[in-house]
Amino acid sequence: MGLLDRFYKKSADYSKDEQHNRNRSWMLSGAGLVTEESWTNTANYALRAKKLYLDCPVSRRCIDIRANKIRSVQVQVEKGNDYTRRLIERPNFVDRTFNQMLSVVETELDLGGDGWLFLNTTPGQSPTLEVLRQDFIDNDPVNNFIAYNPAKALRGGGEPELVFHTNPEIPSMVDAVYKRGPDGRLHEIQGSLLHIQHHNPFSSSSGSGSGDAIIRSVDLWLLIDGMLNKRFKSGGRNQGFLSLPNNIEELTDEQFAELESRLKKISELNEIQYVADGTQFLSAQMTLKEMDLVQIRNQLERAICSAFGVPAVMVNMEGEASYANQRGVDRIFYTGELKPRVDWILGHIQAFLRDNTADKRCVLSIDESEIEYLKTDKMELAKAASSMKIATVNELRAMIGMEPIKGGDELPTAKPEPAESAAPIDPATDVPSDEPRQVSHNADTSRRNGQR
Repeated sequence: MGLLDRFYKKSADYSKDEQHNRNRSWMLSGAGLVTEESWTNTANYALRAKKLYLDCPVSRRCIDIRANKIRSVQVQVEKGNDYTRRLIERPNFVDRTFNQMLSVVETELDLGGDGWLFLNTTPGQSPTLEVLRQDFIDNDPVNNFIAYNPAKALRGGGEPELVFHTNPEIPSMVDAVYKRGPDGRLHEIQGSLLHIQHHNPFSSSSGSGSGDAIIRSVDLWLLIDGMLNKRFKSGGRNQGFLSLPNNIEELTDEQFAELESRLKKISELNEIQYVADGTQFLSAQMTLKEMDLVQIRNQLERAICSAFGVPAVMVNMEGEASYANQRGVDRIFYTGELKPRVDWILGHIQAFLRDNTADKRCVLSIDESEIEYLKTDKMELAKAASSMKIATVNELRAMIGMEPIKGGDELPTAKPEPAESAAPIDPATDVPSDEPRQVSHNADTSRRNGQR
């Protein structure tokens, strides 16, 4: 297939034809110049992780919220064999639960835009699904291989631990997997590699994380935070200059020496308590109120939260945090951001397991019966279905996450409503009267027809 033929296909993988290491990110190229750096390598991944996860508490909190929320979602195997169930129950020896592995994948996607999952299906051992660090990946679609080399990134040199030979026609398809053994040689094993990535318009082989969009905002937030920290460390003192007297040339040597001595004492004090005779203090700084740093920082925090799709109330943003807002925002965050995100990741893993294991009908889904802030909705739905007599008892129990019971597969029978008892009318007492009725406390004061 030629280059022009590939470009006419919208879903084609162009990683072989494009300069897949070409990066147009300003973070690496300075003034927008194109550089021969991969979108995600050890250097720029460490730069993004340091800024977004270690230096800026706002972006770190957003990333942790997304990871923690995904960790709290229970994943169930709707359809699948024992092989898939064992893999979901315990994916690997580091991430003992599938939820923990999903949170690691989410963090990798937020920071770098890529999530690499290695499926080891070597016979004679339990299957494992491991998360590979994206900055240790050397993706070379031109030479048809993907290498995982932590030694090179951490120690500056060494042989790769894993080598994946890819299909010449489909660079994302793995044909063979080799693992380095204790003897230092590569041995072929059974397995495959899954690449989950955010769409990157500049690269087919590397994704772009949500953090790429707010690197500038994080840099500005850190700059403002540093300015505030520096001002408070100096006790709020204003920096500036001292102007010399206009008649300095007319001063005698004794007067000039006295002026010089007094200015020297001022500099030794590291603060201005008084100025020398004939001098004037000229401020070289604006006040915090003039710069409006606090308001600008608040706006930057909102921009950072928006980039990660996290509501401001969840980050305890000023003017947003309240108990009432927190109760409603959990449901909004789940339906608008978390559920589509988990479904997207599970869709990749589900298709990956179908293609690379014997479980061709694997179905993974979210067990919404375990989500606390959705139980109220399910109870209301079950109550409405029960009142309309359109669901069996077991179907109602399934709506709220309960186990079926014996004899609960029939529609509930409608109970006859009791007839209203009509009190007999006494003609002697039920006569018209204009006098107010004498009633007891909490009695029914509605008058009968004959007493109106």
